[in-house]
Amino acid sequence: MEVIAVAFWLCVNVGLAFVLLWLLCVRPSVTGRGTYVRREYEADTPVQYAGKDKPGLRFSGWTLQLLSCLLNSLFGENVLLSLFIRIAGLHRLRNLIIPDEPTFVPSVELEGASAQTEAGPDQAKNLLDLKEADYHGFAFKGISCFVKAYRSGVATPVEVAEHILQAMHKAQAYKPPLCAIVQSSETEVRKMASAATQRYQAGKPLSVLDGVPVCIKEQYQVMPYHHRAGTVFLGDEEENKSEATLVVRLRAAGAVIIGVSNMHELGLGITGCNPNRHHGTPCNPYQPGHCTGGSSSGCAAAVASGLCPLSFGADGGGSIRIPSSFCGIVGLKATYGRFSCHGVLPVTYSHGALGPICTSVKDAALSYAMLAGPDPAYPIGMDQPNISLAGMFSPDIKHMKLGVFWDFFKHCDEEVFERCEAVVRALENSGVEVISMELPEMEEAMVAHNLCLISEMRNFLEPYLASQGTLMNPETKCVLALASNLTASDFIQANRQRTRTMRFMQSAFQKVHCILTPGTAITAPKMQENDPVHGFIDLKIQGQAMRFAHLANLTGLPALVVPVGYSKQGLPIGLQVMGSWWAEETVLRVGRKVEEICGERRKPKVYFDLLPDT
Repeated sequence: MEVIAVAFWLCVNVGLAFVLLWLLCVRPSVTGRGTYVRREYEADTPVQYAGKDKPGLRFSGWTLQLLSCLLNSLFGENVLLSLFIRIAGLHRLRNLIIPDEPTFVPSVELEGASAQTEAGPDQAKNLLDLKEADYHGFAFKGISCFVKAYRSGVATPVEVAEHILQAMHKAQAYKPPLCAIVQSSETEVRKMASAATQRYQAGKPLSVLDGVPVCIKEQYQVMPYHHRAGTVFLGDEEENKSEATLVVRLRAAGAVIIGVSNMHELGLGITGCNPNRHHGTPCNPYQPGHCTGGSSSGCAAAVASGLCPLSFGADGGGSIRIPSSFCGIVGLKATYGRFSCHGVLPVTYSHGALGPICTSVKDAALSYAMLAGPDPAYPIGMDQPNISLAGMFSPDIKHMKLGVFWDFFKHCDEEVFERCEAVVRALENSGVEVISMELPEMEEAMVAHNLCLISEMRNFLEPYLASQGTLMNPETKCVLALASNLTASDFIQANRQRTRTMRFMQSAFQKVHCILTPGTAITAPKMQENDPVHGFIDLKIQGQAMRFAHLANLTGLPALVVPVGYSKQGLPIGLQVMGSWWAEETVLRVGRKVEEICGERRKPKVYFDLLPDT
């Protein structure tokens, strides 16, 4: 029996050795092998959208810490990361042959495009007197309210600045604190406000933004503040010695910069949760226990709470539009290159675009006209067409055709769909032609966007990983670990898909002026008790929040989110208007019509009135 047993175990060990030898040395690697599907573009092919929600995997607290440690270990590198890439769907382009040449930067030049003229500020001045939408019940104090108060002498920038400083102190005393503004200097705020007051008293304001309170996302360089971008390791050595182009233009316009605003660490998330010591997690002014959205979380919280009527964020994956939708305000992501990104941390060079977060479409148009345009320090947008907003003065958009891909549009929560569909029907009843259309390969475009986004972020942060990696939030470390398991082939495949998707969108905009979708597939999700302290990852929520945002980032298109109503819980619901490249005027005109149809606004639970006597 002993001989049989020895022989048996010998056979087993020899068999295992042969299997191991075959796996390591004989079996072909899966890289570059497999079943491929050749994809050829056929414009008349019926489009099927079968998008599904991602698995409801949620990690927070100690489970998030454990996941972060495991993904950044040898076990994670060799076992877990491949599994999570499949769970996240990031493998979906690997088994495809995509014949298109890759597009690494979604920069589109139009025929007859010419450099920006000086007409932008003049148009902004004309927009100031444009009639506001008729809001029911509550109206935010927008840019026009401040300018009229200053011109009439009802209030001065100095008085408003004092109200802001008091409000910021009160906001941090709340439980939980608002955490919208993370760096501010009372001396700087008073200095800017005093200069603006003197200009108004002399009858010589610099522009329609003179004296208007503004906050800037911490991703921008703003003197004298630290350029931290939501981290604890960037910007600690010294304060900024230079400023982003957009900040320089704001100062030249006389705006009062009240400070830099909170953000999701490095822009690597959509919830707004940032548990590190410099920041904290911002509260949603409508429902403080719910997410503000990210990554421009502090911008949205500041505007929705009334701390300022205007802020500027950055949008690489919905980072302006998601928090705007969650917080019931307006957010514009401009065409890629329309705003100069000089002086803004370039965490994702081919997706990032700037834009305003504000209280109305009118204010979005006004700030866009004032501050967009080419910048020699940022070559990408040097050949952009002139800014034109003449159409903003015409409320009639009956000649326009608005496209809706209904299978895609309805992939959202029931309350979101019902409200957004009602707005589309109201537009149709007002005489606008609504065209049912199809957009091919939406799932592939989402995968391509995610692949490009996290690959570029990983590349940008590579120099910091060895020395500063331990100081990053667990969520950030998980995302960067995932990116480390992607390949050059994944990145090139994603950019081949970008080429296809841009061609699909170009074809779509030959038939319609704008495309409508919900702003987000869900309303602001509720945070669990420890989420603000530790952060969290929820794959399902992430997919739902970004579902309608990725397309504009991947292709460089302009997109606007406008509040259109509220859920039964009182949470805001937004509608997205997406236009062709450089067609911000068209997007804003449609957005203004949406605003006219949906005039209801509700007062946030956390709100500060900076002009109480007007």
